[in-house]
Amino acid sequence: MRSLAAIVAVLAASIAAPASAKCFTAHFEAVGVQIAVNNPCTLTPCPVYAITGQLKNNCPQPAGAALKITAFDAKGLVVTTAEAWPASVRNIAPGGLYAFDMGSLILFDERIKTATVEIIDVRTW
Repeated sequence: MRSLAAIVAVLAASIAAPASAKCFTAHFEAVGVQIAVNNPCTLTPCPVYAITGQLKNNCPQPAGAALKITAFDAKGLVVTTAEAWPASVRNIAPGGLYAFDMGSLILFDERIKTATVEIIDVRTW
């Protein structure tokens, strides 16, 4: 016969993590995104992008999200794209923020004038 404490623990676990809880791209947002060109070299120019921000999990359970960066020229045509999981295989806690810098994914190109960052996938690790 199970103790009352064991029964309560089983019930609490089933209420705290419902099997139907699932995270979607709409549960995540990229906040405070800034895109800049830096030149870390001292002798010769070597421009690199800094694409920084925070990934926020608005899902009721821990999960991770993939980002897609799309870079455009002055006419609005796509120059290049890149995709990555900023937190790698780590979940971000509900309500949590994960700081990212994805600038290394886009090589400097003088044609690039603007860029967007979007959430493209969500996974629970």
